[in-house]
Amino acid sequence: MTPRRLRRTLAILVAFLVLLLAGGQPERASAHPLGNFTTNQYGRIEVTADGLRLVYVLDLAEIPAFQEIQRIDTDGDENVDDAEREAYLTAKLTEITAGLSLTLDGQPLPLRPVAQDLSFPDGQAGLKLLRLRAVFEAPTDPGASPDQARRVTYRNDIAVDRLGWKEIVVTHGEGIRLEGSDAPTADVSDELRAYPEDLLSTPLEQTTAAFGFIPAPGGAAAAGFVAGGAGEAPGGGSGIRPDGGGTGGRFAALVTGEELTAVGVAGALLAAMAWGAAHALSPGHGKTVVGAYLVGSRGTAKHALFLGATVTATHTVGVLALGLVTLFASRYIVPEQLYPWMSLISGLLVVGMGLLVLRQRVRGGPAFGHHHHEH
Repeated sequence: MTPRRLRRTLAILVAFLVLLLAGGQPERASAHPLGNFTTNQYGRIEVTADGLRLVYVLDLAEIPAFQEIQRIDTDGDENVDDAEREAYLTAKLTEITAGLSLTLDGQPLPLRPVAQDLSFPDGQAGLKLLRLRAVFEAPTDPGASPDQARRVTYRNDIAVDRLGWKEIVVTHGEGIRLEGSDAPTADVSDELRAYPEDLLSTPLEQTTAAFGFIPAPGGAAAAGFVAGGAGEAPGGGSGIRPDGGGTGGRFAALVTGEELTAVGVAGALLAAMAWGAAHALSPGHGKTVVGAYLVGSRGTAKHALFLGATVTATHTVGVLALGLVTLFASRYIVPEQLYPWMSLISGLLVVGMGLLVLRQRVRGGPAFGHHHHEH
């Protein structure tokens, strides 16, 4: 493994630890409100007298963004230059266009990209987010009757198996009236820049939309309609998510310098251990189960040390497994698909521990090798 690859591997593993630590704090500290593994999408269909316009936004949280940036950075210098950016946008827009379907009266419409932007807002633990925004135009048939009602369907088949927010909005300009739309006309996430907190537990999951429209001369545009959107956050900001930040960047920076030193690696590991110990004081992490097991079995300090080491090892192994999958097997394994299996394995371990304790209690046998006294 080359020094650059080693630095990158150590950096992402430290970043995973920092992400884990931040995720266990009482206050929400995640740079992405839906989680570090999510792939989030937004589509807004605008109906105007000139035709249809589609605004598409892709928002990748830290882990999928890290994977994608590795593909963008073709020369491996850990910097995305203009040539790499343009090459990626060209290829990605072709992929996006193939995954989006827009039909008018049953006939597919060609999507022509007229604007695109790629940015990398700061995420957590020194990682970046990825935000791609593209505007497509799809002219309607100019020969149609001016009072003819039209029917539009939209479908998004991009990364439908990935966890994340999926929002579709349908709106219109002047002289148009919508009919029978199954998609909302109001944008609730500001193009994935401000996720509403009351919907974070049940994120939007819409990948299709259907609606009709008819010319309405003199009719007003929908509330807040701006053709193509402004492309900026409220107040003229850069579009970087308000809760994004560089939390943990100093830890990752210990192993991302030009020279990989023993002091830097040792400092990163010691910092991870220290904050890991503090993190272990927060609720969860199986401490209740371990504590109940120790009390029920009258465990000694030696047993407590053994079980504590077991909890620490399994907790860390899970983080390392996710990190290694992200680094080396992302093409074959979707990282968030590991969650159900890890939860199942953890659950089976807890159930097995509980059954073992119950069996010992029912049979009146010793636990941890203790002998019994008649009293």
